Amino acid sequence: MLSVERILRTERDQLSGNIRITAPKLLAQSVVANICQAYKADYPQVTFTLDSSYQQYDLTAADFDLAFRATSTPPENMIAKQLFRYLHICVASPEYLARAGSPKSIEELTKHQILAAPHDSYWPLDGQQIGIQAWLVSNDNNLLLSQALQGNGIALLPDYAVKSALNDGYLCEILETVEKPSHNMYLLQPQLIYPPQKVTLFTQFVLAYLKQTSFAGLHIGKQ
Repeated sequence: MLSVERILRTERDQLSGNIRITAPKLLAQSVVANICQAYKADYPQVTFTLDSSYQQYDLTAADFDLAFRATSTPPENMIAKQLFRYLHICVASPEYLARAGSPKSIEELTKHQILAAPHDSYWPLDGQQIGIQAWLVSNDNNLLLSQALQGNGIALLPDYAVKSALNDGYLCEILETVEKPSHNMYLLQPQLIYPPQKVTLFTQFVLAYLKQTSFAGLHIGKQ
């Protein structure tokens, strides 16, 4: 029924109407919104609804055209394009490092103020599970990033989300030489007999945008 509603709601050959997207919060803010704006510059009749959350919706039931999703096993019933591979890296502000010092080894993390996600009692670094004691635990990576920027500790965050702050000198990467957890980001699309043209072109635009912007220095475009 949902597939029929999608087809009835939008004409396949018309580059207008709304594209409904779901994406993780940090990715939505730091990347996806910019891609949507760039696409709209080319196709001004297209609008977007962007769900910014960590919930992984079933696209066969939820009313979304596309999903950006970090996963190692994309659903077999979806069209999945691998966009890039990214790392979680340790970052802190120059002010924090000037005050507390920069850890020279992963073991020294235990001496520092840590900003962590729920259930992160360990950080996977250098092939080890490093026990951490976070003073602040939050399921909102934007909050952890904000606290790191304010000099309130060390956070383990996706490199795509901190690229701008690193380039501008607001954050510093620490423990650069240690092995870090790697993840894959996919663009998922329901398998429709007649996918809307605006959605098909948008998926192509996403890959081209990431390549042309040398996005975060990551591994782009493997499908």
